[in-house]
Amino acid sequence: MGITQLLPIPPGQGGYTFGEVRRDVAAQVAATNSAAFNQRAAGQTANALTESSVPLSVVHDSTALAHLLYSVHVVRCPSLDQAQARNHGGLQVKCAPEIMIQLMYRLRPGSQIIDEDLASECARVVCGSVMRIPYIEVFNEIYRPRVTPDGEYQLIEQVCTAVIDLQL
Repeated sequence: MGITQLLPIPPGQGGYTFGEVRRDVAAQVAATNSAAFNQRAAGQTANALTESSVPLSVVHDSTALAHLLYSVHVVRCPSLDQAQARNHGGLQVKCAPEIMIQLMYRLRPGSQIIDEDLASECARVVCGSVMRIPYIEVFNEIYRPRVTPDGEYQLIEQVCTAVIDLQL
């Protein structure tokens, strides 16, 4: 799946949907080179960034988690220009959706400090990958970590903002 190109949208045509934005970001996260964050032994299949079907913040059971599991969600979307919606016949509005990326990073016993450093590096690499999407303007939060209650994983939350013409 390719990244949707940001093009000027003529009145009465096109625009993006929240689902398209979420899918673009999820695809870009999946395309991130995660080889440096592999925790498998030599000869085993390498860990890869894998999308979860549920928001990771609601998962409290580490047995349901995996290293480099991620989820992407549009968490809010303020409008930037109410007049634009009227100018285009109410079919689109310029807005700035905030997209949350949640990433699980396993903290191995005896390697927690090293794994915390690697988790922050993973967050940096994911941020750089997502910033390649033309309509992503800024990362509001690059690295907001929380350790799961059992201490086995670090949940990293990232928030970026896009600027799009929303299809209504």
